[in-house]
Amino acid sequence: MIKGVDHTSFVVSDLDRSTRFYEQFGFAREWELEDDGEVIRTNVDYPDAKLRLAQLIAPDGARLELIEYVQPKGSQHAAERNSVGAGHICLLVDDIDSTVHRLRSSDVDSFLSEVVEFRDGPDAGLRAVYLKDPDGIIVELSQPA
Repeated sequence: MIKGVDHTSFVVSDLDRSTRFYEQFGFAREWELEDDGEVIRTNVDYPDAKLRLAQLIAPDGARLELIEYVQPKGSQHAAERNSVGAGHICLLVDDIDSTVHRLRSSDVDSFLSEVVEFRDGPDAGLRAVYLKDPDGIIVELSQPA
């Protein structure tokens, strides 16, 4: 039986760019490293692997690990949000309108829609919007009711 969830992870094409993007939401860099040692190569099952990794920590303590495969390079396209295996990260915000305004003022223009409000069901009153990070990974901003 598991004890909990340690972190969520995404593969990115440019670690520095992605780290800056997530820092806009309040994530802080906990650590960053490069690794091409035997243990990491065995763990990821690529004998020639060279990775750059950063672990970011959210204000509530949740951890997000970003991984750039220096080698071998993989596909440079994120899975479509309706594809099997595609995921997203949902970030809780206190004021979704001001967060969206601040992001748009910082040249983030990858919103998929305007903010919506759920009217019924378990999320009634919740306000949310999807956007894409620099690699096309879906980020959901969510303001609970």
